[in-house]
Amino acid sequence: MGAIGQLIQEHKDSQAYTPSSAAIAAAVGVSRSAIGEWIAGVSMPKPDHLRRLSTVIGVPYLRVLDAALTDAGYLPKDVTSHDDSTPNTHAGESPASTPGASRTPGTSPARSRARE
Repeated sequence: MGAIGQLIQEHKDSQAYTPSSAAIAAAVGVSRSAIGEWIAGVSMPKPDHLRRLSTVIGVPYLRVLDAALTDAGYLPKDVTSHDDSTPNTHAGESPASTPGASRTPGTSPARSRARE
């Protein structure tokens, strides 16, 4: 099971009445089989489905996005989700340690490095 699947399963497990995959699918606007494929890690939600899934399962969007990035191989499996109060950082990073955080708005990273 992938990270998206874990989020969906956690949502199901946390409810007094376990919602079916069909109910989650209807709320997100996809087929029941799509939810099953996301849970199994066979396929990935489209970007617009990530936002709807976030709302349906009651998880912050950045956590759902981290799960999708983990499943796609862009983040290591041990990265914890974003803290919504510090955008664009990962676990253990401060905003200042985020690449490009110190550059002047409207400048490219290459120009910022050239000035350093």
